[in-house]
Amino acid sequence: MLSIPDGLTDAQRTVFYRRVALNAELHDCATYATRSAAARSTSRGSSPNSAW
Repeated sequence: MLSIPDGLTDAQRTVFYRRVALNAELHDCATYATRSAAARSTSRGSSPNSAW
């Protein structure tokens, strides 16, 4: 669960939420990219220069 620091002004809280949302978005993108890369490498077969 996300803990929000106490005593923030409205502006600081807004920035905090935006940062958290952005981090979540970036994490989703990274997960998606990793899955896509994994799917591509498996469908290609086992090539000797494959990282997997």
